[in-house]
Amino acid sequence: MSDSTPQYKPGDVANGHVLGTDGVWRPVRPMPSGLPPMSDPKPKKPLFKRPLGIVLIGFGVLMLLGIIGSATGDSGTKDDKTAAVADTSEAATSTTPDAEDTEAPAETPTKAAAPKPKPKPTTQEKFVSAVEDGISAAESADGNEIKVVQARKARANAICDLLPGLQAKNWTGTVSDVSTELGGDKGILEIQLTDDIKVSTWNNSLSDIDGHTLIDPASKLYASLADLSEDDEVVFSGKFVHDTDCLSEQSVVDENGMSTPTFTFKFESVKAK
Repeated sequence: MSDSTPQYKPGDVANGHVLGTDGVWRPVRPMPSGLPPMSDPKPKKPLFKRPLGIVLIGFGVLMLLGIIGSATGDSGTKDDKTAAVADTSEAATSTTPDAEDTEAPAETPTKAAAPKPKPKPTTQEKFVSAVEDGISAAESADGNEIKVVQARKARANAICDLLPGLQAKNWTGTVSDVSTELGGDKGILEIQLTDDIKVSTWNNSLSDIDGHTLIDPASKLYASLADLSEDDEVVFSGKFVHDTDCLSEQSVVDENGMSTPTFTFKFESVKAK
């Protein structure tokens, strides 16, 4: 005879009792009225088989792809920016003209200032010009005495027209001699207007009988000579001595009187510049 006793497993219910996992039968508590009978719990499905699980897994995959794409995009953006900067630098270099090829901007023409009117020549400058014209005429005479005489007379006329009173006021020149006459105390003064033209007192009393150009030792003018030396630049005033050719000239030979004249002069004042 075989054993007909039924075999039970934990959780089975029989006669109002439920078999526990420890093999002990325990009475089943009565269910409250109105509630459906308790059914056996269904086993839970794995997460990847549930709809919510599938959604969460899909969302996670998308998040992971987004992170990977973002990292890749940043790297690509950096490379693109670097390439863009390099391209911009090369473009700037290629478009920047070399210093040698760059032409300086054309200067704006400025209106030229009106030339200042030349100052009128002084009486001294006109005198020197008339004398230098005589020097040129004498040199072109080439030793012809007639031409020299004609040049002398032309010079005399020009000077007399310029200096009707033979007066010179505040002329300038360089002292070429300041001394006393031989055997006397009267003063001698010679002033150079140019390299070839001079004005001077006589250097001896005999030649000065009519001109009275030698400087009196008792005069203030004589005292002022003590402060002068050769090559001093001075300002002077006085009067030329009149002669048949307008002005008295001290040369013995006419040709010298035209080429390097020394005109007889009576000084009234002289002072260093």
